[in-house]
Amino acid sequence: EKDPRYEGNRVKGLKFGVPAQSKGMKSVRADEFLKPSAAAKVLDNAHWAMNPSTLVGALEGVLKARGDSTLSRAQLMGLTGYAFKLTLSDTLGWDDPGGDGIERDPEAVLRACRLLGYDLRMIRGNDHQPGAADSLKVIWAGVQHDLDRARPAILHQWGCWVIRGYDPQKELYLVSSWEEETWMPFDEIADHDTGDFGALFVGERHPVDLRQAGKASLQAALALSHQADQGGLAHGLRAYERWISALEQGKATDPWAHAFHIELL
Repeated sequence: EKDPRYEGNRVKGLKFGVPAQSKGMKSVRADEFLKPSAAAKVLDNAHWAMNPSTLVGALEGVLKARGDSTLSRAQLMGLTGYAFKLTLSDTLGWDDPGGDGIERDPEAVLRACRLLGYDLRMIRGNDHQPGAADSLKVIWAGVQHDLDRARPAILHQWGCWVIRGYDPQKELYLVSSWEEETWMPFDEIADHDTGDFGALFVGERHPVDLRQAGKASLQAALALSHQADQGGLAHGLRAYERWISALEQGKATDPWAHAFHIELL
């Protein structure tokens, strides 16, 4: 794997084996623990929406669950600026376009999303840094507060997903993500590779000047289109040029990546 994002995390010489008698090796205890108790609370109509931007997909799912269908998917993508966000790595992988930029500039992400007309609050942490346990507890309390009021929350790992349920007895979240729903312990939500975790809470509506919002989204689009390359990733117009070049040279072979880039464009 030549992708520079994996630099420093490669391991050579590992050998893997599977026991010949593999029956009964699965952990029953883990499976039983991750089954919700009778105290679990789940919002039936809350689901992550398929989208090249996992964040906008999560926002769409949250707003629909709250009964707000006034903003179309195109408006959600346009007002936040994500309709213009194109990111490519050297691998031209399918997950490249979905990079939401929260790790790089969380305040810019919040400003863009507030153009939708909602108050937003973000809590972030890292499993490898001091204070992680406190941040996890704050997120847990915030999720309970919002779900008790029929408001889903958004979980941030490597992408953004919808928290549509919780179990106060077992301290579990029910997370709606890419084609699956998973119960997970509240203190094990960090990204396995980076240790990053976070949550986004969508609050009350506030008035929005649509003219100013449109202007701000266009400014965001312009900034994204000329964003400098960073960490082996190309953005905006440079990413588009890299994608077209790879197509012309026959180097881009991932059908998922093509589908995502075409959908985004």
